[in-house]
Amino acid sequence: MTAPSAKGPTSTSATSSYAVWRPSGRPGRCQNPRDAQIERLKAQNSALRDRVADRDKTIEELTAFKKLALSRLAAQHDEILHLRSPEPAPEPTPPAKLATVPRARPAVIGSCI
Repeated sequence: MTAPSAKGPTSTSATSSYAVWRPSGRPGRCQNPRDAQIERLKAQNSALRDRVADRDKTIEELTAFKKLALSRLAAQHDEILHLRSPEPAPEPTPPAKLATVPRARPAVIGSCI
């Protein structure tokens, strides 16, 4: 095993064979590449969640459109079957013959005419 080197950001310790991150101390640079990867993955995750939400919305809209189109087709089919049927449509009943009732004038009571 080698002793930690001051030249590079990584070195191996005497107790393990894994590389240990040593910050470079330079301002303006990411201290840990894992932090940068975490931020990148968070951004990707957010973008993917947005895409899934957009697709879910599109699926809901298309499902509603499909339901509406099927109901319209069913109504048109019923209308076509009705128009092709050999039995004539029932004729509307003629209006009832109403007798006129004579208006009876009430007897005049008092001075009101």
